[in-house]
Amino acid sequence: MNITQLLKTEICYFSFELNTLPPDEVNELIGEKTKFGYARMLNPVYYLGYTSSEYLCGIYDFFSSEQKNNIEDIKGYPFLFNQKLTFPPDLRGRYKWRLVGSELQSRLNLPDELPHMITSHLHKDDEIVSYYKNGVYAVSVGLGQAVNETQFKNLKHLGEKSIESTRYLIQYIYAELLKRKNNNYSPEELFNKLEKFLRNVDEWENLTERDKKNVFSDFIKLMHRPVYRSIPEKYREKAINEVDKQ
Repeated sequence: MNITQLLKTEICYFSFELNTLPPDEVNELIGEKTKFGYARMLNPVYYLGYTSSEYLCGIYDFFSSEQKNNIEDIKGYPFLFNQKLTFPPDLRGRYKWRLVGSELQSRLNLPDELPHMITSHLHKDDEIVSYYKNGVYAVSVGLGQAVNETQFKNLKHLGEKSIESTRYLIQYIYAELLKRKNNNYSPEELFNKLEKFLRNVDEWENLTERDKKNVFSDFIKLMHRPVYRSIPEKYREKAINEVDKQ
């Protein structure tokens, strides 16, 4: 099955194993014997009649010990963190995702359901910042021009318009689950946890000291963002100014 072709017109639901997280951390953060996570992926510019090579991916706040094989068992859950732009998932190897099922993507009301995104979190609250909405953050179809602006304080809870591989999303999962358990880790504790995580995926030894500092810096940024489920539901993935004017 060609996932890229399927994603042109359908919303796809996937399962993936949590085997890249340290087993003791999985037991502590999610629950003993938990093995699977789940995701939704779609073409963000479908409603405009375009196709994209970057897809919008949401990781569900739902994990299980037994693999679910029906999308109705998955799709009702909220997301764990802001949806991300990603490339199609790996279907083989340690980072493989498994297609659970799909459904036709409708153009009805889709723009209202798509998340707002910003380019960077490196701003002050009163600074005027551009943001993206309605799927026009898809770079490959030339729709990446931000024409919306507001103060950063209305946007700092949003996700960034960056493109990740699906294998990197496990780091977002790890950070979000850590924050939910305890957001008062010292820098040393966080560094040790990140090292343990990267050793588990056999990446730590391949990093230079500079690479380690950069990876740690990115991880700290994730930890400093608000816990997603603590954000009022009406503001999740939306600019506050747009919600409040409705």
